[in-house]
Amino acid sequence: MMKKSFLLVVALGAAMMMQAQHANRIEPLSTNLQIDSMRVQFASDPAGMVAALQLAESTLQADEKMLKEAQKQVKDEASYAKSLASYIKSSTGALNELKKAYSSDLKGLDKMQASINDQLNALHKITLDDREYLAAMEHKLKGYLSAIHGAMDRINASSRAVDDQLQDASRQQSDLETFNNEIASKQEQLKALQGQHKANKDAVKNEMKAWKGLAK
Repeated sequence: MMKKSFLLVVALGAAMMMQAQHANRIEPLSTNLQIDSMRVQFASDPAGMVAALQLAESTLQADEKMLKEAQKQVKDEASYAKSLASYIKSSTGALNELKKAYSSDLKGLDKMQASINDQLNALHKITLDDREYLAAMEHKLKGYLSAIHGAMDRINASSRAVDDQLQDASRQQSDLETFNNEIASKQEQLKALQGQHKANKDAVKNEMKAWKGLAK
């Protein structure tokens, strides 16, 4: 009985999880590179173009830092989602085992109750001169029944609590699927931003090479 009570405490802690987890959003790139417009604007001012490109280089560095942090963040989120999936699975398993144990205990108590009732019926049918024995026996058997009813009430209450926790675990599983979808979407978004950042870096590098020559 102590082992099952301990399992119940563990299961309670395992099933009472946090609210729905969501992936953090990725910041947009701070570099808004418009090379064609810059060429027109600085067509007769190579030095101004070089200065504008140098400013773009500073924002590219900020984007580089942001993307690295986002890459680490999405990796951590994916790792946490994997851990949470394992947590929900083990918690649900423990709760289902408890549910089976409670069902088995109730069946055993039902049999005990039926046996005691049979004994009470037999006791009421017998004629004995020893009234003290009859009264003591009936008192003892009814005491057993009272204890059994109390145990059944406690088990039924615990079983209902397990049902509530299983429903909560099911909701957590649904929330986890949403979280995983958000992570997958974030990974695709990050990949697109990384591609755009690389294109921006290459464009600034090529333009800087060409315009530095004109600015001399």
